[in-house]
Parts: sequence; structure tokens; C-alpha cells
Amino acid sequence: MVPLSRILVYLLIVSALAAIILGILEFSSPFIIPGGYLLVATACIVAGFTVPALGCAVAFERGRERIWMMSGLLASAIAAFAWIAMVWVGSFKPILAMPPTCWAGLMLLTSLTLRQRLKNAWAIWLRRFTILLGSLLALHLCVSICAYPVVDERLSWQTSERFAELAARSGGVLAILTCVSYLVFLGTTGFSELTRGETEPIGEFEMRAVCPRCGARIEIRSGGDQCGACGLKIKVSPT
Repeated sequence: MVPLSRILVYLLIVSALAAIILGILEFSSPFIIPGGYLLVATACIVAGFTVPALGCAVAFERGRERIWMMSGLLASAIAAFAWIAMVWVGSFKPILAMPPTCWAGLMLLTSLTLRQRLKNAWAIWLRRFTILLGSLLALHLCVSICAYPVVDERLSWQTSERFAELAARSGGVLAILTCVSYLVFLGTTGFSELTRGETEPIGEFEMRAVCPRCGARIEIRSGGDQCGACGLKIKVSPT
């Protein structure tokens, strides 16, 4: 059985190449392909949302927060279909696209912070703080973008401009704080590894194995992991 993460890697490569090739053809010889710009946009959307789906798939296959990662996979698929539909229809409906888009982005950030098994208390709290900032950023983007058409239609021009400016500034601050927090988290976990901290047990390593329950070929960590296919918990310890 081919892992989902490998399928998504292939999809990312194919969609990215398709976007590049179609973009070159559309730029060099406009209108040579009917609806060429729509195909380019579609390929870009597929490639873009394959990234969070891939991050969630890798974490899912490693047994990390499987329910949350599954929701990230589902949100990535829904968001991609919503954006593609809007591109081909020619109208922007943020209420349909922004909630799954923001959730997919949040789950991508979460999957990146779940790459390591943490034992250091500071690193664990920093991971939680980073996810909290990412949640606030996702909520802010979703509410702001979905609310702007209503504000722009029902309120004055000055009020809508003030709303957009305030939303952009506050969103920028949240984005910067989230990026800084994630970079500090990466630095903290990296420093813990270099100093032989308790980020992961010493001697723990990744290994290929065959699940004794379902027979799937999997990659697990010797300190304890789960089968990505059936969820069986597996731990390898010295005798």
C-alpha cells in the first residue's frame, strides 16, 4: 500500500510542473490553450493546498494527533475545491473558501511542530504557545476577510477603509509573532538536541518495519510510534 504522503509528493510535483509549463505557454503564446490562465490557476491552487495536506499526512502516518491531522487533510481538499470552483465561476465568496483555508494553514503549522517527540517542558509550552498564536492568526484572517464584503457594502467608504487598515495591521502583528515564535521553537528544539537534552530519548531512531497487525510497510521511531494504516502502537526497546 502506497503511503498517502508519497502520493501527495507526486501530486505536488505534477501540479507544480503543470503550473510552470502552462504558465510558460500562456505567457509566450496567449490564447493558444483555451482557458489556459484558468488551468494555470487551477494547477497553482492544487500545488498550494497539497503542501498543508502533505504536512498533515506525514504527521498522521507517524501517529501524531491523528484526528487533527485528518481534519487538516479534509480542510485542504475542501479549500482547494472551493478556490478552483470560484476561479472557474469567476466570483469570490470568502465565506466558502476562507474557513477551510485557514484551518488547513493552522494544521500545517501544527504538523510542523509535531515532527519531534518533546520531553523538555519549555519546548512543550513553546509549541503550545506557537499553535495558540497560529490559531489567533487563522481566526483573525478568516473573520476579517469574511466580514469585509459586509462592511464594505453596508458601511461608508471611510469606515470600510479603516476596517481594512486595522485588520491588515493587527494581522501583520499576529503573523510576525507567529513566525518568531515558531523560529524560537525550532531553535529551542535544535539546541536541546545538540546538548543531548530530553527532547527525544538518546538512541531513538527511525526504522522501517512491517506492521504485525495489518502488514503495511511503515516507518516508525524506536521509542514508540503508531502504524499509519491501522493505528497499532509499536515500541522497540533493547532486551
